[in-house]
Amino acid sequence: MSGVVVVVGPKEVVGRGAVDPEEATIALDCLDDDLALVDGRVIRVDDLWRDVVGSATGGRCGRLRLICPSWWSPRRLARIAAAAGHWSDDVAVVLRSEVPAATAAVVELGPELVIVHVDGHRHAIARASHPADIVDVVAARVAGLPTVTVDVPSGVGLLGSNLVRALRLRGVEVTLEDDRSLAAAVGGGVDDGAVRRHLTPRRVGVAAAILTAGGLAAAAMAIDGDQAEPAGGTWLVEGRVAVEVPARWTVERVTAGPGSARVQVTSPSDRSEVIHVTQSRVPATETLDSTAAALAAVLAGQPAGVFVDFTAAGERAERSAVTYREVRGDRRVDWTVVLDGGLRIAIGCQGTASVPEGACDRAIRSAHAVGRK
Repeated sequence: MSGVVVVVGPKEVVGRGAVDPEEATIALDCLDDDLALVDGRVIRVDDLWRDVVGSATGGRCGRLRLICPSWWSPRRLARIAAAAGHWSDDVAVVLRSEVPAATAAVVELGPELVIVHVDGHRHAIARASHPADIVDVVAARVAGLPTVTVDVPSGVGLLGSNLVRALRLRGVEVTLEDDRSLAAAVGGGVDDGAVRRHLTPRRVGVAAAILTAGGLAAAAMAIDGDQAEPAGGTWLVEGRVAVEVPARWTVERVTAGPGSARVQVTSPSDRSEVIHVTQSRVPATETLDSTAAALAAVLAGQPAGVFVDFTAAGERAERSAVTYREVRGDRRVDWTVVLDGGLRIAIGCQGTASVPEGACDRAIRSAHAVGRK
């Protein structure tokens, strides 16, 4: 059984076998969900991904390499690797940014984010702005560099050609990569140093449950060149929200107990230091005033003393926000609620002053909506 390379995402799934494009689209759209609707049937997303990867590989195979977006969350990558484990006993995930030959920078295009990989740092740029503005920001990030690789995945818009043209006009030598060229490089024996994590089926279950924020998706990603914190920062993309959190902190999903379902990011050195992230869809017309009114009505129905210091028109990390404090026993969480792209994003800061003043302010400042509007 020969080795196989499958390119997974961000918009298509491509391998040696034929993949039903509708099933692939549904699988990608539901990657963060537990259930999906296919041909009127409700099926488990894990089962759907098993079938999609099986179609892409053409059945059982030997060495299987999965090329995935570098900004995908550890949970996403673990889910894909688990699906691949049904078809191969030798599965590894390779991040797109690790494949191109050495250049001064790699610009990786996604449907919602543009990631600039340069000098060992990664800079995320939301694609909510006008394309010309995004091109200008990327050009500024790579200014003065002689060579740049632009990675354009299948199905990801027209920004790539505009970006290549703009960089070449600035005298930059540009190499263009796509799904086909990356697959050829990996199939030809990409340096195993580019494999961010080797996931056997036995390890996948652990990886899916708890991973560090800087694990598979973006190991030790420093944002905007800021190295003030030894741990650096990494982008956590969960559902429709992207937020910068400390690298190597542990990411867990909490669905039980008091409070809303949330993602919590915990310090490895002090588990009392936590950043909580929740999200909920709201109408595009939602204002901060209407958010404050809705939250005030909900909190008023809670036991006295649990939610205090409510401020309808507050500010945190240079952002207008609704702020309040949650007190449960010896736990105190300072919540900051902001709006972006039809999404209500709440960042909770729990712990000593170092969390609110450092990592938590960065999380609040960076939090924004991605994905379908």
